[in-house]
Amino acid sequence: MNARRRTRPLFAALAILLCVISRASAQEGIPPPVRSGPTLGPPPSRSRTPVITVSDASIDRVHDWLEAIGDHTPGEYDAALATIASWRRGDLQTLWINTTVLIVMMDDLRSQGFSLSVGGLTFGKQNANRFTIKPDGQPEVEIQYRPVQLRRLKLYACAAVGTTFCPESLKFAEPPLGLERLSQQMRLNILDGAAVDDVEIPIHWIMGRLLQDDVIPAGSKKPAPGRDAEVRDWYRATAAWMQDRESHDTTHLDRARELFPRDAGILFLSGCQREALAAPRIHAALGAAVVPPGFGFDIGSDRGELRRAEEYFRRALDVDPGMAEGHLHLARVLLARKEYKDAVDHLRRASPLGDDQLEYYQSLFLGAAEAGLAHDEAARTAYRRAAALRPEAQSPLIALSELATRRGDRLAALRELQRVFALPPYAPELDDPWWDYFTSHVRNAEALVERLRAEIAGEDKHDE
Repeated sequence: MNARRRTRPLFAALAILLCVISRASAQEGIPPPVRSGPTLGPPPSRSRTPVITVSDASIDRVHDWLEAIGDHTPGEYDAALATIASWRRGDLQTLWINTTVLIVMMDDLRSQGFSLSVGGLTFGKQNANRFTIKPDGQPEVEIQYRPVQLRRLKLYACAAVGTTFCPESLKFAEPPLGLERLSQQMRLNILDGAAVDDVEIPIHWIMGRLLQDDVIPAGSKKPAPGRDAEVRDWYRATAAWMQDRESHDTTHLDRARELFPRDAGILFLSGCQREALAAPRIHAALGAAVVPPGFGFDIGSDRGELRRAEEYFRRALDVDPGMAEGHLHLARVLLARKEYKDAVDHLRRASPLGDDQLEYYQSLFLGAAEAGLAHDEAARTAYRRAAALRPEAQSPLIALSELATRRGDRLAALRELQRVFALPPYAPELDDPWWDYFTSHVRNAEALVERLRAEIAGEDKHDE
């Protein structure tokens, strides 16, 4: 294995529409994602620390996971993906613990003076059959292995750094108890502004972020994911994929910004997420949602979310002042906050957009901003341009009718509404682009994912 450690992510098809995260901190009632893995060291006080005993079955699962990584073709729903997708949440949590211990072993195997005594099981000067894990804001938990279990993990670690792979056969057992202390997430499904149901979701994205945290860039001797371009590409592609499916996991972009605080693309996606979370349909669903005890939403008021969106868009434009879509989305947020003059300024700077759908939004928003400033003629010109760009769209015609009503021209108002009723029957390809506004910025999501898969495949070929 070369110095650049990678994991090939399994792209499971998740349908996370809105994530609900277990409360563990005072900041807005939402904890950050769990990133602290098991650490080698003397066991803590046995009188207070809960203990999880690792089962043989969970070690077998590490073997199956490693095989799945080798067998899986990124982007394909193959047998490897089906196997991992069938595992329960508890199985995945145990896998995270075991694979983190595996990475610790791999690091120690590379260092001089490494020794392992199967009787006392010692890594150097440390007691290695007990590990501790402390999820953020939650009690410390002790993880205990039996000597034969750690010997198996050592064999896997040896294989990963270039020695012979010799798995041992052990009997299956029940998965360990007590893993409910780790971070949990729920999914709230929303349909037409109403909460439909909430279900527990797997921790694939949490595990993906944890694995990215262990990436060692070329030329480095220790993990430094914030200096790795492919980690940045992973966050960009996966965040865009989520938003394309209106799947909003705020912790994903929180971690991305921690690693890449000056990346314009990640800041832009963060702004778009908060802009979407300010939408009336989201707050209507939250108001009617029945949330399980101990859970809460990382969503503020609509005005609060608009302020957060504005902050991220301004930070993105500070890094990349020429980002046309950044100006477009910032203008729409300012428009929602009734800051019409600043909205007009950013709309005029949102060029060239190079896409008639984006230019439609630009004209539609410009019309609304000019109307807010009582510049009726400029507003009418902008709305007419939007209508010319998309003749089947309802929004500019309704806006033109409202402008006519404001000036007391009832015949003109009626005429514009008659144009609305004369539009052809519904067809997705002819529908008003306004319905797709909150996903328009990630219209390249599939391309980003495909490019990421190509990067991973290219690296795999290079490693071979």
